[in-house]
Amino acid sequence: TSNGALYGFVIGMMAVVQIVLGPIMGNLADYKSNRKMIFIAQLLSVLSITVFLVGYQNHLWALVILMMMLTATDVPVGLIIESNLAKITGEQLERFVSLRNIVIMATSFLAPVIGGIVVGFLSIEQMGYVILVTESLAMLTIAFIPLNRHVEKENQAFINNFKKGFHYIWAKKDLATMVVYLAVINIILYAIPIGISMLAIQKMHVSSSAFGWIEASLTISMALGSIILAICPPKQDLRL
Repeated sequence: TSNGALYGFVIGMMAVVQIVLGPIMGNLADYKSNRKMIFIAQLLSVLSITVFLVGYQNHLWALVILMMMLTATDVPVGLIIESNLAKITGEQLERFVSLRNIVIMATSFLAPVIGGIVVGFLSIEQMGYVILVTESLAMLTIAFIPLNRHVEKENQAFINNFKKGFHYIWAKKDLATMVVYLAVINIILYAIPIGISMLAIQKMHVSSSAFGWIEASLTISMALGSIILAICPPKQDLRL
């Protein structure tokens, strides 16, 4: 889009989807089969992309809706993988978390660059087919990940679970401070790409590849931090 305000609106709506679905999916993950939840989420992603490819007629809002759907389906996948990290990694949890962060930061660094270059050669439909293949492969990979299969506890009212979680966080001052700190950081991290996009698109008129490099540069320091933590995991300093 050439409109910075519209880009900001889309980013904001994606954040709202994550905020609303996060507690709901976290509650469901406690007493539903995690494997089934991830499979259903990935299946919805594949179906959403398929519908988009079949019905896309160069409408911007069709692309926006697809982004919302993919964001919504990513929420349960991310939450469940996070909650099963101890089971997946065993005794290598601390080192795995650092290595995972390196992969995430590397992806955040390379994706805008590669995306900015590729978008100059591929159409939106062709990009959609690439995403469809990756989502399908992710759905097949689920079968090889050790996840909780059985119900762990009885279904409880969502409001009660939400209150318990809130009181638990509030009772632990260090944890509450960390949550507030992360919330502020996330607000800043969402604001930065919005501001950069407005400057790059409306004022500087940069190319797609150049804009990709600009976005990728924001993750360099985080990637370096993850590498340091992977080499020297501060396990002895983690106390809550």
